[in-house]
Amino acid sequence: MRTTQDFTHINFKNHENIIVPEGTLVAQQKDIHSEEKRVFFVNEFDWIEDKYPEISKILKHDAIHYGLIIPEEYINLDSTRVQSVTYPKQGLPSSEFSKLTLELNGKKAIYISGELTVNFLHDDGVQISAKVPSLWARTRVLQFMESLLQANLV
Repeated sequence: MRTTQDFTHINFKNHENIIVPEGTLVAQQKDIHSEEKRVFFVNEFDWIEDKYPEISKILKHDAIHYGLIIPEEYINLDSTRVQSVTYPKQGLPSSEFSKLTLELNGKKAIYISGELTVNFLHDDGVQISAKVPSLWARTRVLQFMESLLQANLV
């Protein structure tokens, strides 16, 4: 899914008037308080260095780690690339086992934070279990999971 037009964040983590360009890749997450509601966040960050070179490092950090939210009316909900992310319920201690699931066109990859692994069952029956670096943010883990799912669709 991508943005259909430029969107201006008036105040994102003390960065004023950040313009997310049209065509930026986004991902969606189900709202933990509502089954029907979805939250869309930026999942592509190269434009930050080009548009905001003087604050690119901190802005990119904030966008990756805190999530740059885009309203649904600015999203092209292309049914061929619908993905959903399910996070554990809030209130779990950080030491608890938790799981992050990404679905794309009927395929599923699962990240298990307690083991730092991404698990994926390839169409030919091969189970892929990949260790990820402990310093990766959730956004980077999602990008890796999406690349596994995309490679399987080819």
